[in-house]
Amino acid sequence: SVLSLHFFLNTEFYKTPVAGTRMFIMTIMRSFFMVAVPFFLLLTGYLVNKKTLSFKYYKGILYPVGIYLLTSIINILYEVLILNDSMSFKTAILSLLNFKAVRYAWYIEMYMGLFLLIPFLNLIYNGLKSHKQKLVLIFTFFTLTTLPSLITFNNNEILPDWWKGIYPLTYYFIGAYIREYDVKIKKSLNFVLLMAVVLLSGIYNFNTSYNNIFTWGKYNDWGGIQVMLTSVLSFLLLKHLNLLKLPQFLKKLITIISKLSLGIYLASGIFDTIFYKRLNSMVQPMPKRLNYFIVIVPLVLIASSLFAVVTK
Repeated sequence: SVLSLHFFLNTEFYKTPVAGTRMFIMTIMRSFFMVAVPFFLLLTGYLVNKKTLSFKYYKGILYPVGIYLLTSIINILYEVLILNDSMSFKTAILSLLNFKAVRYAWYIEMYMGLFLLIPFLNLIYNGLKSHKQKLVLIFTFFTLTTLPSLITFNNNEILPDWWKGIYPLTYYFIGAYIREYDVKIKKSLNFVLLMAVVLLSGIYNFNTSYNNIFTWGKYNDWGGIQVMLTSVLSFLLLKHLNLLKLPQFLKKLITIISKLSLGIYLASGIFDTIFYKRLNSMVQPMPKRLNYFIVIVPLVLIASSLFAVVTK
């Protein structure tokens, strides 16, 4: 989903007037692939909601920081030696510190803050005494981060949206709640609801932006109602799939990619620069680039995976 979402960023989708069949299809696809960042956050809440304050816990930050630094150094060397970028030593060091050394490092910057908060978030969540109290906690964060994107009047929010930027905490608590209470929806209903949300979101986004460049509003941003519903429904559907009958090689492949996911994410910025530059120069107009989606996204995945193996 991350690499697929970057397809739209790098093919100039957001700079192209929204009209025609291909742009409609891409708008639908974009509505689905926005689960990328929320999935990381839901998984974090799902997996580490029992972590407590300890030296061992804080040592855990060394792994993602190590991958970030190594990927950043390689990317700086690539830009200087291959792309002939005249980057000074001071600029290189500053880019490491302000998370500019890798194209998509904003997530690392966000995650480091979340990592520091997790033991305290767990004290809040696990300190609540009842199911009802935990639902109130989630609804409170939903009200602060997501509800303002839904309740509007003449395209103006009528609820305060100052706190919308803390949406990672909303996803975190939802992930913890799903883990504790094993939330389930009948698979057929879950699938229908998911497809309905994605389709309606795509149609709404297409009509809202029609004949203009794509409108990236609060409602279709990471913490917006469209992405929230799509992400939670997708997460629940995947969580309850029976994967026991998958071929062993496919299980191993999923496990390997899971372990390499952070490295793949960071490395993809390097290969996006390489592959999309060529694609954009060769294929005009922009909507025709959709034809190469099934080629270029797997190429970035394979190249980034090989890179992540080396830097792991």
